[in-house]
Amino acid sequence: MKAAGCFPIIGILVLVTLAATAVAVATTPWGPGSGAPTPVPPPTPGPEPTLAPDLVSRGAPVTTRDEAIRRALYIDSLGTVREQPLTEEAIAANPDMVVVEFYATRQEASDVYWGDRFADPKAASEPMWVVIIKGKVLVRVVGGLGTMPEFVEADGVTYGISALDGKVLRVVAGIAKKRP
Repeated sequence: MKAAGCFPIIGILVLVTLAATAVAVATTPWGPGSGAPTPVPPPTPGPEPTLAPDLVSRGAPVTTRDEAIRRALYIDSLGTVREQPLTEEAIAANPDMVVVEFYATRQEASDVYWGDRFADPKAASEPMWVVIIKGKVLVRVVGGLGTMPEFVEADGVTYGISALDGKVLRVVAGIAKKRP
C-alpha cells in the first residue's frame, strides 16, 4: 500500500525530469563549434531598396537588366550586411560594382560558372539572370540540419535569379568566376 502511494510522486518526478531535459536539449546548440551562437550583425543602415511590390509578391518575370538589379538588391537586403547601404543610386555611381548577365537557360549559366548538371530538363531550361555585386559583405549562409544561419565574410555575392518569376535560384558568397 505504501509503495502504491509513491507511484504518483515518482511519475511526476519522471515527467518533470523529461520536461527539463527537453528544454535543455532544445536550447543547447549541437554540432561543431557549439557554444554561444554567432550573434546576428545589425542590419545595414540606410533606406530600404526600392522595389516594385508585384516583383516580389506575385513573382513577376524579370525582363531587363534594371529589374534584375532591383531584384538582387532586394534579395541582398534580406541576407547580407554591408558597411555602406547598397542602393540603385550607389550602383549607378559605381557601375563596375555590378555584373549582370542574362542566360537563356540555367544550364548555360551553370556551364559558364558552376558546372552543375540538372536532372530535370524543365529546371535546366529555365532562363536566368546572374547578378554579381562586388564589395566587402557578410553573407548569410544556412548550414545543415539544425544549424543556425551564419554570416560569412566575402568579397562580393553572386545571385542567380529566375527570369520567369524573379525567384532566387542560387546565392554564392563571393564573386563567381567563369570556368575555363
